[in-house]
Amino acid sequence: MTLLAFKKVKQRLNRPKGNVPPPNGGDPPPQYKNSEVANASSLEKPTAASTEVQSPDPVKNPATVASPKISKYQSKTMLEVTIEPCYIAEPVEFINEKSIPQWRWPNTHVRAWLIAVLINDMNFSVDNAIEIADIEMGIGANLYCRTEVYWMRILDADLGGKMYVKLLGMRGKEGAVPDFCHVRKRK
Repeated sequence: MTLLAFKKVKQRLNRPKGNVPPPNGGDPPPQYKNSEVANASSLEKPTAASTEVQSPDPVKNPATVASPKISKYQSKTMLEVTIEPCYIAEPVEFINEKSIPQWRWPNTHVRAWLIAVLINDMNFSVDNAIEIADIEMGIGANLYCRTEVYWMRILDADLGGKMYVKLLGMRGKEGAVPDFCHVRKRK
């Protein structure tokens, strides 16, 4: 959907219930049948000479009509649509062990980061690192949702704990875990 479509949806949902326009080809609601809006074709078009300038102060101008009071429910937003900027992941070639795993990384980026960490930080051989990375399936969010027990099962006890602590320390960094997500610490 385009931005214009989101605005139309938001306008429809924020409209008070009494102001529902008639469906195409249908009759207008009863409160509009005899109103000036319904008979707009019979009204004269205003000219510059016939238009009066009203005072901005409602006390001085007795012809000013007070607007009807809107209930507190009509003014609230029913549905808020936010559009996130398009996510473009960095190229896999630039990922190293110091990169912060992003929440929205695809599986190829997760595997590239995991291989870099296993080889450079934990001194695994290239073949072993690739073998372990092939086991890992999922996106960047899965890295942050894995438990310490999982990492100890995949790696040994010391290195699994080290990997869990490394990921735990990266949760607060930019792009790692979004503010609206709460990933609790589990053992």
